[in-house]
Amino acid sequence: MPSDKDIESTEKLLRVIRKDDTVAKRPAQFDVAGLPDPEKTSTAVPATLTFSGGNKPCLAVQIGNQALHCALVTYHRGRPSFQGLRSFPYPQGLTPDSAAFAAFLGTCLQKASAGSKPEIWTFISPDQAEYSSLKLPNVAAKDLHQSVFWAVKKDVKFNERTQIFDYRVLDRVMDKGVEKRLVTYFLAQASEVDRLKAVFRQAGYALSGISIEPLAVQNYFSTQWVVEPSNALAHLQLGEESSRIDILDNGRLLFSRNIKSGANSFIEAIEDSFAVREQGIGMAPDSLLKTAPDTSNATSELPETNVLPDRDHVDARALFRNAIKFHQARTMPAGTHNNTEKLLEMILPALERLIRQLERTLEHSVNQMGFQPADKILVSGLPALFPGLMEYIASQFTIPVELFDPLDPDLLPAQGFLPANTLTRMELLPAAGLALSGKERTMNALHTYVHRSREKKERLITKVAGFLGILVLGSVLAAYWHTSSTLNHLNAMIQAEEATLAGLEAFPNTREITAMLAETRDKDARVKRYLSRYMPLAAVGALSSITPIWAELESASFSFKPGQDDERGTGSVKGLVSGQVETLDAFLGSYILMLADSDIFAQPRLVKKEPVQKRPGETKLEFHVDLKLR
Repeated sequence: MPSDKDIESTEKLLRVIRKDDTVAKRPAQFDVAGLPDPEKTSTAVPATLTFSGGNKPCLAVQIGNQALHCALVTYHRGRPSFQGLRSFPYPQGLTPDSAAFAAFLGTCLQKASAGSKPEIWTFISPDQAEYSSLKLPNVAAKDLHQSVFWAVKKDVKFNERTQIFDYRVLDRVMDKGVEKRLVTYFLAQASEVDRLKAVFRQAGYALSGISIEPLAVQNYFSTQWVVEPSNALAHLQLGEESSRIDILDNGRLLFSRNIKSGANSFIEAIEDSFAVREQGIGMAPDSLLKTAPDTSNATSELPETNVLPDRDHVDARALFRNAIKFHQARTMPAGTHNNTEKLLEMILPALERLIRQLERTLEHSVNQMGFQPADKILVSGLPALFPGLMEYIASQFTIPVELFDPLDPDLLPAQGFLPANTLTRMELLPAAGLALSGKERTMNALHTYVHRSREKKERLITKVAGFLGILVLGSVLAAYWHTSSTLNHLNAMIQAEEATLAGLEAFPNTREITAMLAETRDKDARVKRYLSRYMPLAAVGALSSITPIWAELESASFSFKPGQDDERGTGSVKGLVSGQVETLDAFLGSYILMLADSDIFAQPRLVKKEPVQKRPGETKLEFHVDLKLR
């Protein structure tokens, strides 16, 4: 049972907290018609941009429960640099579910982008996504996708109609003496992805990426922002309502697990301790509330909290939050230093439960998933700054336990504008990690293996088309040169004949004229044969240059009639048009106009068009066009 001395020291801390009247006031009312300027309410660092080439800037946005967190990254000579890390607290009465949230979001994004046009990324809620890894037997490259798809479907039983699926093949590993492929996969609810896209679209911005917080942590390592000598790492992110454990190997995220234990669990433990004391000494709850600090503006004491205080949480939450605040500011008043130790004792039951969950997760990753044992544990999140918490966690493990603070300006003095306040850095850590994203290194619900496969195919088609175009162009140039040389030779012969005729004193007789005429006709016939021989190459070259990438030619045939000046050649083109179903007709019409505008083809006529499915779920428009040669 707690002593009277313990109770008195705790009440001292309560009185100190209550006297703290330096908390910044939040806006009293949110006016939808006139949005408040986020510049006046944001926690920001300078945002002076100096673009010197490199990758495209990336703006990461984390939609919190009480604030919008933004991080802007630019690149100089391939190295990332943070040019804007800021938080925009929501005005009173505004939540992410409010109808006016899109307008507020658009205003904040305009401020955070600092006049640039960056790619915009955001997070999907943890309960709407899943990330893990598995080991697959070696299969042929052409069968890899099917192997991964059905293995994941068997493992988690996802629905491809309602969930977005993506995967990455990392490398080959040994599993019980058998070589296998290590594959990580990512699942996201399609409905939530559509909702996020709609929110940003209403704000006037298009999303380039949607990912998860564990992958934001991975970005710090994959971009070499953090160089960690340990191969196997465990990352514990302490949140408000829940926490998360990430397992990384060589900077690659292998496994992530959410646990229902966080700051609220610690606060509940403090409340339980107060309840025991009240029962022991007969202290009524109302009297305890009278000694509590004024927390009407408590949400602005720290950069971010996820739950607003209520009557049941007000005392414990204020104690927990202000203990972190005073400890980081090194402003704990005299006589109350030992109270933090009392609070640490109060939260030990919840802390020990969290440590046991961390231990079980580490054991599961080794015994069940076959990963290497972690060499180090990194801890992040605002609760990690509670005095004594990190030291207690470290005492329970034989491996090093360290605070994960990759934005510390003392460690990276030349990497952009980094906050000096540790609380702010912990708050902005997920958004800053997401700002380091790239389509090639970060899984993205808007750019999955389907998009990558399509882009790879389009690049291959472009290369093949380019090669064929060069080949056809070379053939046409060769034909042109040969024809031009032949014509020049014939012209020289004609000039020579004319000179001979001019030197004749008398006109040739009928027999000579007939012979000369026959010779001329024979030469003319040879010229026409040359033209007929190389005209198909010219027609194929023109057709290749006209045909766009979304039109696939299946066959092309041309009919020529040499020797008949009054008749032109004819042709027939058959192929497929790819794209969205509603745009196929428009694409086909555009292609026919291209044929009509060419220098070689004329009078194209659509003979047939018919939707077909060459592969399940992919509709193309089959067409047949007849045309004439000019």
